[in-house]
Amino acid sequence: MTARELAMLARYLIYTYPEYYHFFGEPEFKYRDKFVFRNRNSLLFEPDLGVDGLSSGYIEEAGYGLVASAKRGDQRLILVVDGLNTKQGREGEPRRLIEWGFKSFKPFRLFDAGEKVSDALVWGGTQHYVPLVGDGNIDVILPATASGKVNASIVYQGPIKAPIHKGDRVAVLRITAAESSATNDIPLYAREDIEQSNFAMRGIDSLLMLAFGWLL
Repeated sequence: MTARELAMLARYLIYTYPEYYHFFGEPEFKYRDKFVFRNRNSLLFEPDLGVDGLSSGYIEEAGYGLVASAKRGDQRLILVVDGLNTKQGREGEPRRLIEWGFKSFKPFRLFDAGEKVSDALVWGGTQHYVPLVGDGNIDVILPATASGKVNASIVYQGPIKAPIHKGDRVAVLRITAAESSATNDIPLYAREDIEQSNFAMRGIDSLLMLAFGWLL
């Protein structure tokens, strides 16, 4: 598993199972009131650093490693390091990288919660388009020196077949910073229900698709 894949897994755990994430930040675990296991992620015990969870490890082939997440205010960073030679290195290098990360990157607000991002084309619906929104505010993390300008595109398999229910995940907002080649995909959801149209209207939609490749 690559460092990127570990970071993606950490992000998935944090945002998909927030009710369980706090277990990764427990300072110790007591078993049968007799055995106490202390968390080996020593960065958890430095409150100013902002580290609140995930895991450290060691295997002979890869050395000492750490997957950690730190949060300050509304900004969260995920860190993956591996191949370190000592436990001390597993503490010092991540600490330096976390401090560098918070100084070097900052969040930019693209859309507020509930604000329409764009529309997606609908086939066979009572409306030809469905408005798209994010799951809450849509923020991106960019270099602190960045202008805040981004290149954005809406990606989906369309037109989207009705019926569509409010909250259905139907598209992705693909973000690329103007100063970077890295991309960030943000899920987009239907803001409202779109009912299926009658048979005649669905037939017209099909004819438009065949004749014009959908021009609306």
